[in-house]
Amino acid sequence: MKKVLLLFIMALTISFTQAQESSIVIKTNPLASMGGGIWALGFIPITAELPRITAEISSGNFGFQLSGAYLGKSILLQGDMLADSTDSDYKLRVNGVRIQAMPKYYLSGTAPEGLYIAPHISFARATLKIDGDGTDDELKAIQTLGSLVIGYQVITDGNFALDIYTGFGVKSFIWSYEDPENSVSDFTNGAYFRVPVGLNFGYKF
Repeated sequence: MKKVLLLFIMALTISFTQAQESSIVIKTNPLASMGGGIWALGFIPITAELPRITAEISSGNFGFQLSGAYLGKSILLQGDMLADSTDSDYKLRVNGVRIQAMPKYYLSGTAPEGLYIAPHISFARATLKIDGDGTDDELKAIQTLGSLVIGYQVITDGNFALDIYTGFGVKSFIWSYEDPENSVSDFTNGAYFRVPVGLNFGYKF
């Protein structure tokens, strides 16, 4: 899955480079490798993005940003916490995927530098399973986010990029439990207001 995401982003990037006067910025957020994607109670990271790769293709005052990441265990679930508390044969396995899209309109300067506004859409899906407990039970999570953000991207003389944004939006979530008989129970779901904050580092090509 990780290779598929990387190939998809690379293919999209290459296709846009054919446009005249276009620029490409490849970015990432190292903090996402500690926690990102699926959260519990809005502030407890369940998954981490390993890694998050972001490509922004822009021309004139417009830019389109696409991100993809493989989801694994967050820093809180790393190590052998489960084994220490129960049985050493138990192991928590977490895997999933997150995709984000952000079409940008630059209010000042020329893309990809300056002040911008953008709608932001994010979709994340992950499966949690305990290996070694003798069952096929799985806990599945789906989280979607829609928001409107305002941000600023700086491109240095050396073509290094710093992109920071914030805004407001709504996040929805569904947690479901699947037992060995393949019956599914959605035991919690809902939506809540969220103030997204984003920070990315990268390089302009």
